[in-house]
Amino acid sequence: MGNQQTKVGLRLDRDQYEAGGVITGRVYLSLSKQQPQSTSNNHAISGLHLRFTGEEYAQVARKQKHHNKNHQHHHEPVIERSTHVLVRNDFPLVDLRGTNAGQYEYPFELPVPPDLPSSMKCAKDKSNKSYCEIRFKLTAYLVGGYSTGEVSAETAVRLLSRGNTDVQFPLPLLVESDSYPVNVCCFWNKGHIKLGWQTDRSVVAPGDAIQIEAFGENKSKLEVEALTVKWVETTTWKTSSSDGHRRSVQRTVAEQKIDVNRLSQWAPRDVMEHGLVQNDNFQNQRPVHFSLHLPRETRETYTGSAVLVRHMIIVRANTAGGFTTTSPESSCQVRVHRLPNTPDASPSDPVMATATIVNLPPEPSQSHFPTNDNTQSIVHAQALPSDWNPVQADVVVIPVAAAVVIDEDTIPEATSYLTTAPREEDLIYPSHSSSPAMTVSTYQATAPNESLLDTTATASTSSILGPANQSDTTQQLRTFIADSPENLNVLLVDPAWVDIVQRLDPREFCSLISAAPPKVAGSVARTLALTMASNFTCRYVVACLWSLSEDTRMSVLCSVASLPTDLQANQSIIEQELRGHELDQFRQSIVG
Repeated sequence: MGNQQTKVGLRLDRDQYEAGGVITGRVYLSLSKQQPQSTSNNHAISGLHLRFTGEEYAQVARKQKHHNKNHQHHHEPVIERSTHVLVRNDFPLVDLRGTNAGQYEYPFELPVPPDLPSSMKCAKDKSNKSYCEIRFKLTAYLVGGYSTGEVSAETAVRLLSRGNTDVQFPLPLLVESDSYPVNVCCFWNKGHIKLGWQTDRSVVAPGDAIQIEAFGENKSKLEVEALTVKWVETTTWKTSSSDGHRRSVQRTVAEQKIDVNRLSQWAPRDVMEHGLVQNDNFQNQRPVHFSLHLPRETRETYTGSAVLVRHMIIVRANTAGGFTTTSPESSCQVRVHRLPNTPDASPSDPVMATATIVNLPPEPSQSHFPTNDNTQSIVHAQALPSDWNPVQADVVVIPVAAAVVIDEDTIPEATSYLTTAPREEDLIYPSHSSSPAMTVSTYQATAPNESLLDTTATASTSSILGPANQSDTTQQLRTFIADSPENLNVLLVDPAWVDIVQRLDPREFCSLISAAPPKVAGSVARTLALTMASNFTCRYVVACLWSLSEDTRMSVLCSVASLPTDLQANQSIIEQELRGHELDQFRQSIVG
């Protein structure tokens, strides 16, 4: 081939970077011979490129039944894989035409799109046969002739999300007190227990603490021994096959248990035949204070096409009698997002739940977690030879507009490179002038659509098309729906708000619905869908099935089932997400 001794190396300056920041590193190039000025030679190397890619990856291992000729059946292991592209950008870095043989170093600064999620991995078990991953990598490769893509070096990039300002200014969360019947052996009713709770925030950062107050009273004959609060994280992933097989992993990241048998409102009561409580005249209803500390390894809340991460707080009243008695639970979804510009632990590290048992309700307290800003480790994609003595070029600052979005396994033709190889006169008489980095206000790279549900444009370019990724107006609308969903129709009389709703992407649409109380989620979804008019399509419905909680997804589905404008063409896309009675309900909603 003529270029067998030509090698490329790649090194990053840090072991992790933040979305919206800049990846810095060096590309090492060893050219075995001088390259011609013309590219007419099929063996000539024309340039050096950088490629930054990110994707959701889901893998599901299962067993499939097969029948042989003797009508006997057996199960064979099957591995299903699915990939959803988040970003795939190519940057023409250096023009190598006419470059002499030698060793070269090219420091670079590569901008990262601001709306990418954090890297993460979650496995079903230790075998790693079923797992999901959000991963990013950077590749340096040579372009030209037969060497295109063959001489390359790549390294994984551990990315942290940009962080969410909602964590800095969180809104409190209140779960109203509700009555839960208490039974023994599933048959004999012993009264009921009222249980509610509130938190100082609904969005928490990994490594932070959340304060919870549980309140209520025991109106049953059973003794309430303790109250327990759990923070539960559930990671779900699915493949893009017709059957849509999925796997899920649930873990408790924080837990606290408090003994309440000495508090009067949790003491047993004398219950009459009709459920009335005698001697219910106590006055000292003292709330129980909890403080949950989230480990830094807690994954961030995320809703993607193949990967879904949810978080929930569960408050439980533990009654005496073990599994034979009812122990009421109250739960609500919450979110985990990083604070901007904060370090993070590996999201694939194991989490040890913080479990605390105390005899008396503690007062709220603040917790401090030590941070570690030491990022000295270097990621090497290729070891350098001992005789390495390169010509070092100036830092190549890559403007965002230089990105070329590509399909998989596509080698783009570079129309213009960002720099050229150092010339001999530059090495003898180096220039002291510095050229400022190009500033580009819009991110011009977009990613190719892979399917009906591909939200790549949302994940990579929504911040370009509007004023911001999570615009102030959308956040205001979310807060309004959470506080006053019954007044949504009144708000949407304003044409300005109608225009905002009509420009919602599937992720924002689901975010607004999830903010609504579960009882009115269906009506809120229908109001938004009707306002979107022709912009409301089947991919919004499928996004709801994926991202909404179990207690709201079907009510939302039935409310908007007949509204997608492309329902006739893409109804099967929705139906493949449904099973049994869910499918029947969906079809009945369309007819109705």
